Amino acid sequence: MRGVTALGGALLVAGCAGLSQAPPDGRYEGELCVASAAQPPDCGAVEAWLFNGSGNAQVMVSDIVYRLSLKDGALDLMLVHGQMPVDRFSTSYRWSGDVLRFTDSERSVHYSIRFADPARQRN
Repeated sequence: MRGVTALGGALLVAGCAGLSQAPPDGRYEGELCVASAAQPPDCGAVEAWLFNGSGNAQVMVSDIVYRLSLKDGALDLMLVHGQMPVDRFSTSYRWSGDVLRFTDSERSVHYSIRFADPARQRN
């Protein structure tokens, strides 16, 4: 199973080449959207972390985690459920403001992750 459907997220992507500036490092109250040709975009709230220094990001929805490695326009994604790897693929990506966009071409699934609202520190 490819994990995308397990999430029921949504897509907003169009092509994936070219880079712009990523948002600053940190924890975000973000939004993940996943879409396919057969389904309209579906979006939901996520906890997201961005680590530009290491080129990594992590997006968490319940016990499903998207682990992203971003380098020179190439994205490596590993989807993990609990402690078990569920899926892995590589693709290109691009930033559109505070939104990371990429596509799983093999499955024609488009992703967008908004790193818009820095998370408030919990006491």
